[in-house]
Amino acid sequence: LDGGHILKSITFSMHDLMGLILCMAGAAIGVYLCYTLGLPLLGFLLGIGSFEIATEWRNRQQSFLLPLDRYGQVVSVIWYALTVAALIGVVMILAASGDELLSLPKAILSS
Repeated sequence: LDGGHILKSITFSMHDLMGLILCMAGAAIGVYLCYTLGLPLLGFLLGIGSFEIATEWRNRQQSFLLPLDRYGQVVSVIWYALTVAALIGVVMILAASGDELLSLPKAILSS
């Protein structure tokens, strides 16, 4: 659940509109991928989190999040993407195992 804070920290570290545009474009791609992979609940939660970031962006100067330098932003984006891909990969591998109990996370995210 701290993924929202990571995205918020990256977005708020870019003090121009480009940070918000890049974040929303990345979130839109993420939502598309979630629906393509059959995980609409995950896509819905990503959409809600993105809406929250967009509404709080105007008040980013009052945020307690520490701003990241360019290196921190790039590393955070890469690690965030790798972590999300790994977690989705685990869910998909477990769902393909054939065990009903192990396929429960995919069933929940598919609802």
